[in-house]
Amino acid sequence: MSMNAVPSGPEAPDSKRASVAAGGGPPYDGDMDRRLTVLETRFDTILPTLATKADVADVSIRMEKMRSDLSEKIDALRGIAPCVDEHNEMVRRHRHDAVHRHGRPWPVSGHTDE
Repeated sequence: MSMNAVPSGPEAPDSKRASVAAGGGPPYDGDMDRRLTVLETRFDTILPTLATKADVADVSIRMEKMRSDLSEKIDALRGIAPCVDEHNEMVRRHRHDAVHRHGRPWPVSGHTDE
């Protein structure tokens, strides 16, 4: 049902809402009570699902904690980055030397230098 759709049929008999017709004057639309009831029902249905100030504050605190944790991890990775670069350079040099000595990047097992 679309948000603008109004259910057809009579108002529920156990409805405790005051009739708009009781306090309204001309002009009066006979469908106004039903339309108002639909809007109130939508409001009453949606309202409990909305975040409270406490919910927003809790999410804000949790997001700040996640940001802090992530920042620490990034800083730790930046700290080891030079070591990784150094290791990669060492491997590159070793492969280069192996190609010149053995004709291939890695010596075959059991192969000895002459």
